[in-house]
Amino acid sequence: MKNLEDKNHFEVPWSVWDVFISLFLFGFFLLFFFCMFAVFAFFVCAPFGLNLSPFRKAILNSPLFTALLLIAQFLSLFLLSWLFGVKKYHGNLRDLGLVEFKLLRSFKNGLLFLPLIVFFGLGYIFLLADLFKVDIPEVNFLKLFGSGYQSIILSLLLVVFLAPFVEEVFFRGFVYPAFKKKYGYRWGALIAAFLFGLFHLNFWLIIPMMLIALVSIYLYEKTKSLDSSIILHMLNNLLALSFQFFYKGGL
Repeated sequence: MKNLEDKNHFEVPWSVWDVFISLFLFGFFLLFFFCMFAVFAFFVCAPFGLNLSPFRKAILNSPLFTALLLIAQFLSLFLLSWLFGVKKYHGNLRDLGLVEFKLLRSFKNGLLFLPLIVFFGLGYIFLLADLFKVDIPEVNFLKLFGSGYQSIILSLLLVVFLAPFVEEVFFRGFVYPAFKKKYGYRWGALIAAFLFGLFHLNFWLIIPMMLIALVSIYLYEKTKSLDSSIILHMLNNLLALSFQFFYKGGL
């Protein structure tokens, strides 16, 4: 624990203000995207009597549109972490935790901590559903990305590979060190984990998301690399996706 409290470890040049600006710009990007769609609807289609409803439904329900939107979100997160964590302070990607990737160690750590996350998540969901009768909203990515092999391939690429990589770089490599720098290990980890939970826009799943974040932060501190946390995140998402496919008949 003493090593984790060491403020010189992961001392980064960026600050929490860089993080807040990045989050603001990310929110602005999403708002701008939907505002542009609204402008197109009211100022381009409406004056000419064009009915946008079928077009809007076709676009918004399109698996390709969903995939492109997610890719744009993830790329913007990675770009923001690079701009405010690397480019602004003339650093490199190693500053974000992208250092030596040890595959064997990463899978060992990932498989070691995965049961903790899974059993806690299942127990938490059981507690809410059975004792408090809470119906937790869930996103079925297999159906979100269409059907057949297209759905499986897009789900694997975006949910299992791209999302964990980008989220670990942004939240563990960029957000967490800034808060640790200002508030220390414990509070920095809790704040960064809470922001990670909020990012997933599901109030009932904030606590399980925070656990994933805290375990990932521990692995980042222990290994001084994001490799283990990335693999753990990938394994967790792969397990969740497999559950949707085999148990819930995702396709």
